[in-house]
Amino acid sequence: MTLTATLLVTNTYFVGSPSQATVKIQDSDEPTNAVVANLNVPVGIDYHFPSNSLIVAINNPTVTSATNATRIAQIDNPTGAGRKLEGVLTLPNDVAKYGPWAGKIVIGGEAAGLVYTVDTNGTVTPYNLRMTVPEDVRLIPSGQNLYCLDVTGNQALKIPSNYFTGFAGDVLLVDEGTGAAVPSLFIVHWDGGQFVVRQIVTGTSSLEHVVFAPINIPALP
Repeated sequence: MTLTATLLVTNTYFVGSPSQATVKIQDSDEPTNAVVANLNVPVGIDYHFPSNSLIVAINNPTVTSATNATRIAQIDNPTGAGRKLEGVLTLPNDVAKYGPWAGKIVIGGEAAGLVYTVDTNGTVTPYNLRMTVPEDVRLIPSGQNLYCLDVTGNQALKIPSNYFTGFAGDVLLVDEGTGAAVPSLFIVHWDGGQFVVRQIVTGTSSLEHVVFAPINIPALP
């Protein structure tokens, strides 16, 4: 299937923080979501290579873990309280491919509606990509299906790999879509001078975390 895209006529260019010109494109071809599992409040998902299967975490506030952690950066709001962060990805140090994000950690700022990068010195830089609830961030591989968690619908869904043809190596951001916001996927591409952001509306009731995997789980009957 070929994705068709049209430029939003309301605001073709918009500037985030820092001032990096960004083009936003809305894809008109909504994916066909295949439900592959019914779950109880799923919030985390990853691909388990040894078993060639998916691992899903459900929302259980009583689960805890004890370990040692090193604080890399503190991201504060104007009142000094820590922001709610969701999703994390470290990008290769390839300036031609990722521009100002090269070699940095990319994080979704769910409460602020921003995307943050953190460099090796712990310097935090916010970017406004016109997302509402940034939930997850992934690197797009070649030829793999995307599995998404719809926490409101208690389902795991599959978006076929052909929706991401031509975007291998680009960054995928997930907008949870709460309230009036529409659950969406954002493909972020650096064209050498600006970020080009493509929005794909998923048609789900909400989105939590997602994962690409080289498996093809059939839809439920």
